[in-house]
Amino acid sequence: MRIHIPNQGSLHCLNFFLSMNNFFPRKVDRFEMIFHPQMVYLQPYALSMLAAWGDYWERQGVPIQFQNLHSTSLAYAWRMGLFNFLRAQYEPTREEHEEAGRFIPLRRIERSSELATFLTDLAPLLHRPEHVQAVQYCLSETIRNVLEHSGGSPAFVCAQYYREANRVSIGVADCGIGVRKSLSTNYTLTSDSHALLEAMKPGVTGAPRGMYGTVDNAGAGLFFTKSIAKASHEYFAIISGTAAFRLRRSRPDQPARLYLDPLHDRHDLYKGLPRWCGTVAAADIGIRPDNSFQRIMAAIREAYASGRPARRHFPTIRFT
Repeated sequence: MRIHIPNQGSLHCLNFFLSMNNFFPRKVDRFEMIFHPQMVYLQPYALSMLAAWGDYWERQGVPIQFQNLHSTSLAYAWRMGLFNFLRAQYEPTREEHEEAGRFIPLRRIERSSELATFLTDLAPLLHRPEHVQAVQYCLSETIRNVLEHSGGSPAFVCAQYYREANRVSIGVADCGIGVRKSLSTNYTLTSDSHALLEAMKPGVTGAPRGMYGTVDNAGAGLFFTKSIAKASHEYFAIISGTAAFRLRRSRPDQPARLYLDPLHDRHDLYKGLPRWCGTVAAADIGIRPDNSFQRIMAAIREAYASGRPARRHFPTIRFT
């Protein structure tokens, strides 16, 4: 079975990246992963997916072979730790140094205690205090969602700060039971896309036991993370089964209105994709002036508590 890694593994090209490969065939003896021969650009969500996928098939005893490991930009994937999980014999052609505070390499997290340690380690890795609160919150909620709803599968997580674009991109992936199966014990769901839409509504994913610990935030992790991305005019995405939801980016000079129902957001809903056995969550967090993490969280809680869209406008945002 061949897996083709294109030159663009970005949220902008999400549908293309998800459509071109069957990562979980019914029967397989080995995989051959073929990287684009010229250049490979993988955002954190794609790196997390590939790490989770490689770890899953390694545990199944299915080997993975590789082509085009000489491709330009794969040194970045190596620095992020991808080849540790793919078990690839990659040797960088030249020594490259990434500026401290620019990225958080891939990490495998199985237990809440590991999550607590990871979040503690996060602040010194970023070296930028204006990033820490928003990134810690989004990673905490998405990883907790995996640990609660993956059926025992570990979470794979990484993040990147893009200085030129002034944003932080995070990715969390697992190869567990998926959103639809996880929620089906408490909800009647007709499809994978229906399950994704329900999971983003506050109060759904944490409804059985209040997984986030407090009444005012029970089950709202995906809703809050999506709202943080929207308030900073960036992408958010969630993928599970044969479906994917992507919140579209918006112009910084446009008002950001927060909705409880994700169908009211400007979005893309992809259906009929090759099945991803598990869940992937991705968010881009814009780091811009004129607003604070505390203010945006207050507005999100207001929308959540009232059951109505938040009317506050967020032309720009900075998390400090």
